[in-house]
Amino acid sequence: MPKGNKTISAEDLLGKIAKTTKESKSKVQLLSEDSIKDAVDNFIEKTRQYKDMKAELELLEQEISVKSNEWYANQKGEANSVKYAGGNGGAVLVTYKDAFSKISKEVSDEIEKKMKDKFDNFFKEKRTIQLKETATDNDTIDFLLQALGETKFVEIFDVEVATVPVDGMDKKQFELPAEVRGLIKQFKPAFRVS
Repeated sequence: MPKGNKTISAEDLLGKIAKTTKESKSKVQLLSEDSIKDAVDNFIEKTRQYKDMKAELELLEQEISVKSNEWYANQKGEANSVKYAGGNGGAVLVTYKDAFSKISKEVSDEIEKKMKDKFDNFFKEKRTIQLKETATDNDTIDFLLQALGETKFVEIFDVEVATVPVDGMDKKQFELPAEVRGLIKQFKPAFRVS
C-alpha cells in the first residue's frame, strides 16, 4: 500500500457515512444488518483494491504503449498488432484500431489547407442528427412519420457536421504529412493478456 494511506475499518467507514448521512439532507437510510456486514466489508475492500489495480494497469499500459507506439509508427500501416512476451511465459497483445476521434471544424480546416486536393483521400464529412430534448414527445414522432419541411426540421433536430477519417485510416495515416498526422487522434490500442 502506498505511503500515507491508512486502512480504515468498515466500522469507521460506516460511522463516517452515518455522520455524513445525518448531517446531509439525504433521505437514504443507512441500515446495519449483521447478516451481511462481512459481505459489505468485503465489497468495500474489493472495490478499493479494484480501483488501485485499475490505476496500476493504466500506468503499465502507458509504459508498454511507449514501445508499441514506436513499433506501430515503424510499421507504417503494414501491421496493427504486436505481442510482447513477459518474463514468466505470458504475453500482452497490443492491437491498434481503425478508429479516430472526431476532428473539429477548426482542425479540419487546418488539415484541408495543408492537404489541398489530397484531403478527400483521407477524410470525409459525416453528418448526424439528434432529437432535441424538447422534441421527444409522441406528437413530434407522429409528425416526423407524416412529413417534414426544412423549417420544421431545423426546429426539431440539432445537426452535427464532423470530419472523420476514411475507413482504413489506421494504415493510410502513415501517408499523411507529419504535421497533419499530429492533428488527428487515433483511439487507444486494445491490450489483451495471452
